[in-house]
Amino acid sequence: MVKTRRHLQLERVSSSDSNQTKESTQTADRRTQHISTITPLPPPLPCVVVNSSSSSSSSSSCTSASDSSKLSSTSPATPRSELSYEQRRLENIRRNQAMLASLQLPSAKACLRQSHVDSPDSSAIAQATQRYRRKLNRSSSGGVSKGRRKKTTNSVVSRVSRRVRGQTPDSVVDHRSSVDTSSKVTLREIVLVDAEAYWRERNHRDYILVSGKYTGWVNPDLIKQFGLPSSALECKQRAKAAAGQRKGESAREWSATQMHKNPNCYFYRHNAPGYEQWTGDWTDEEKDIFLRVAREYGCGDKWGLFSSYLPHRFGYQCSNFYRAVALKEGHIVDPHYMMSTTGDPVFVGARK
Repeated sequence: MVKTRRHLQLERVSSSDSNQTKESTQTADRRTQHISTITPLPPPLPCVVVNSSSSSSSSSSCTSASDSSKLSSTSPATPRSELSYEQRRLENIRRNQAMLASLQLPSAKACLRQSHVDSPDSSAIAQATQRYRRKLNRSSSGGVSKGRRKKTTNSVVSRVSRRVRGQTPDSVVDHRSSVDTSSKVTLREIVLVDAEAYWRERNHRDYILVSGKYTGWVNPDLIKQFGLPSSALECKQRAKAAAGQRKGESAREWSATQMHKNPNCYFYRHNAPGYEQWTGDWTDEEKDIFLRVAREYGCGDKWGLFSSYLPHRFGYQCSNFYRAVALKEGHIVDPHYMMSTTGDPVFVGARK
């Protein structure tokens, strides 16, 4: 008998069905074996309630028993670990609810709120709170609360004299009193004395009398070393072609370019090249050089030319030393200065 294609297909379907039925029976046998090996569940744990009434304890124990019975009846083939976790979770929930009920938090909160409303100090506390908030707002807004900022007005104070106000005017005092050759003159209520007379009264005659003019020129050693002009006439001829101070240029910057054109301007703010400036107190050697040059050439002006003999000092340093030390200590007497009764030299200018 020859099998057709249709017969072959039917045989294949029947063989696959028989295989599926065999596999299903085998899986069913394995499940029954597994269920028979599962150990029985332990009995439900008793429920412990803290600080609760007898009625609540009895109701909680009943609910726990019913819950455990429901779990045992409705959860088929549930693992033991999952059941123990679920039981512990339910037990914790019940215990927490019982503790909250024993504390009676809602009733305590309501009593506290009612006591705060009924207290006589509640309004005072509210007012104090509002004042404190306003203070914080003022401090954050620069000291003035919003909407109440003071308007600043630039008030111009007009000056009114005493005569216009109907009062007696002050006595007019002329402080610009003329200076003469007399030994004493009053200037702003300070008694000024002629310098020579001042030092004679104190038996001090070892001083250098100068005319207030410097008659010398640049130190000859610096003229040879740097090729500076040998006289004021030669310096004037060089200065004719020199450019003036540029806009925005400081006096020190401009004077640094005037060594060969205007030595007095240069040495007033600079040392000779290669010499360091000294500051502070003068040495005895510097004082001796200062007095020697003053005795030989005089002093009182052209401090740049004068300082060329002191290689470590600027011209303005020599000018300060002249007023603060030489005149005040009586080393030099200048007719342009008079001595006050306090012992300070005061410039009065040329006297006729």
